[in-house]
Amino acid sequence: SVWCRVRTRTKNHRIMKSILFVINTFSDIGGHYYSLVTTATALSMQYRVYIVNVGEKPAPIISNTDIPHSYVYSDLKNQGSVTRQITRIVKSQHAEVIHAFDQVSYFLSFFTAWRCGIPLVATKCGGPVSPNYPYINNIVVFTKEDQTFFNSKLNCNESQIALIPNRVIP
Repeated sequence: SVWCRVRTRTKNHRIMKSILFVINTFSDIGGHYYSLVTTATALSMQYRVYIVNVGEKPAPIISNTDIPHSYVYSDLKNQGSVTRQITRIVKSQHAEVIHAFDQVSYFLSFFTAWRCGIPLVATKCGGPVSPNYPYINNIVVFTKEDQTFFNSKLNCNESQIALIPNRVIP
């Protein structure tokens, strides 16, 4: 669809990509919320960024950021409604890339990305990697151990995995 590929012009008429971050708040507030805000803030210098917070309650760090954001209520029983809401936000923000910041967000964003014909990127934050981790075409990891896991266990090639050890500068 054309609406999934629209670009936004900046003041100097340069074309700027639009990235939609999706994160869930079904667990306690953790470090991955800070990693998301740090990453989105750094990318906002070159891209238009927007954050969608999905869960039973909004994450305070996201609610208090200057980055444009939305909160979508979910109890994980209303996945169809959440997916439709994410699709509406993709349309309204003219997102060209969806960046899911956890497995639940990846699951909720997968259909939207497919339907819009836009890339889906995932970030694997800290913690152990489950052997049942879904196959992901494009993934960002923060540790060398995760990079090694995805290279060997999922047969990913190195171009599909971005290692950002300090969470901002590759």
